[in-house]
Amino acid sequence: MTAITSGTLIVVGDGGLLRVSEDAGETWKKQDVPDAPDLTSIAWGGKTGAQRFVVAGFAQGRTVTYILDAPGQPPTTASIQATSRPRQVAFSAEQGRFVMVGDAGLIAHSADGTSWEVATSGVNTDLLDVTFGKDTWVAVGRNGMILTSPDAVTWTYRNSSTSANVTGIVWNAADARYTAVTNTQNILQSSDAKSWEHHFSEDLPPGASGIASLPASNTYLAVGNRVGIATATAPQTAWQRRTLENASRRFDLTCAYWSQAHKRFYATGENTTVLRSQDDSGSLWDYFRTGGIWETATVRAISEVPNSAA
Repeated sequence: MTAITSGTLIVVGDGGLLRVSEDAGETWKKQDVPDAPDLTSIAWGGKTGAQRFVVAGFAQGRTVTYILDAPGQPPTTASIQATSRPRQVAFSAEQGRFVMVGDAGLIAHSADGTSWEVATSGVNTDLLDVTFGKDTWVAVGRNGMILTSPDAVTWTYRNSSTSANVTGIVWNAADARYTAVTNTQNILQSSDAKSWEHHFSEDLPPGASGIASLPASNTYLAVGNRVGIATATAPQTAWQRRTLENASRRFDLTCAYWSQAHKRFYATGENTTVLRSQDDSGSLWDYFRTGGIWETATVRAISEVPNSAA
């Protein structure tokens, strides 16, 4: 069994795709999950001394979850009673809790990633992302859906004043606010997760699918269709399109991620793609594939072992 080390990256995706990198994304080892479930999200977390990767996916009409304690070790199946496709799983160290959101209003929470309790969201709308900040969980989804919760158990609907799909959300401590992105080139921002401001930018990626930020500053990354990459230091006013020079085709991107261990942004996408920024500005990017040239699976999510876990 390979021991987990700080900076270890893991990506997951369609058809059981699970790949591990121990060199900041330069090379990837194949560790795909048997029976080829669609793996949609991954998060690192847990109590000190018992941290692990938690993976969520969908197989044969049911929600599935897996625990990965170390690269090279086969993932073990966890218990959850749900039948919706999960879209995102996140961990709050402050609350010591994983939260999963997904289709048809799915919300579930777990202390260890092994045993899950399904919460009552009160909605049947697909939820696409979730984050924690300022003592509040915020889940976002299709048709402008925004829900908030202090404990991941009781959820409250918030009026976003938009019918667009809210596809990603992040809390930034430096900005002291939540920033969400829609598939219609709009940014939503809030300091309390209750009332939301709207900002349109034609430089946001069309069909934006994810957003990330550098926690110690106000640098943001949004990704979307046709290798859509944009960065901002003032997300309410100014976004700048970025170009991937060595991409052979215009593939869609699915996830934006800030790496605490490697101090740079990552993005995932179609055809086993992983992109890595050359620095913390997100202005220049390197292109990698986690599989062979014949593989077409989409990478859906990425996570890492942070430096604090060393």
